[in-house]
Amino acid sequence: MAMNLLTALFSTVGYCFLMNVPRNKIVPASINGMLSWGLYLLLKDHIESVFYLLVVVASFTAAYSEVAAKIAKTPATVFLLPGLVQNQFDTMRQNALLAGQWAVGIAAGICVVAVIRQIIRHLTNR
Repeated sequence: MAMNLLTALFSTVGYCFLMNVPRNKIVPASINGMLSWGLYLLLKDHIESVFYLLVVVASFTAAYSEVAAKIAKTPATVFLLPGLVQNQFDTMRQNALLAGQWAVGIAAGICVVAVIRQIIRHLTNR
């Protein structure tokens, strides 16, 4: 498990360089990728449905990205995309139907966090 997390961390660093993530944002973005992959590895044996598994992992990744973006005063996508890249590489090794479930699961997880964030913002602005 430790080797998987270390590999996820360094591959996310490489992705950050490839996508021109600002240098001072690479460490938190890479930690997001490592934690996202670690959560996926922990839960994949406990959640049978790929869709629900990805909703949980993407929700965690999106929540981390929102918090990191707020702290760094940067758009959340700077942290979100590197956080999800680990899950996308695993998708390529599987068939098209499963890849579709992955895509929808990730999108649903991101939407869950976005909706919750909007509700909290609406309630706090009253």
